[in-house]
Amino acid sequence: MAVNTKRTGIDDATSVAKESDVLMHMLYAEQQRLDGYKETVVHAQKHKSVFDKKVLGSKEGKVEFRKGDLVQYWFNQMDNTHSMKVKLAARWSAPARVKERLENSYELVWRDGTRVEGGPFHAQRVCGFKANPGMKLWEEQAEVERSRDAEEEGRER
Repeated sequence: MAVNTKRTGIDDATSVAKESDVLMHMLYAEQQRLDGYKETVVHAQKHKSVFDKKVLGSKEGKVEFRKGDLVQYWFNQMDNTHSMKVKLAARWSAPARVKERLENSYELVWRDGTRVEGGPFHAQRVCGFKANPGMKLWEEQAEVERSRDAEEEGRER
């Protein structure tokens, strides 16, 4: 339905469309597309602000991992199944390392350096892994953090 137009007479409706009418219709269609896009952006911004408030208000707050951090990821493929085997299986992966941060996702590698299949993993599916002091993994992580901090300090100079 066209907005702000007069009723079309039968002669105009059955005759060949005038170029000016076609251009006017195209302008209306383009304006509707732009209005729809604007509303989509406004809607997305509202949802983002609500989500950000929820994340920042949670007990963990905003969590970001750096290259080399030990993390685990959630096996969400198991969420929609009724298999008994799946119900007894671990939901979190073995510890892996952050290779790279991609916006809100992370590319992960196993401790031996091989890529973790199924990635990149969204930040909501990843949690930090804290090794207990004295474990081989704890010592390995401490060494990774020392070398990473030294590398970052060298870049700042």
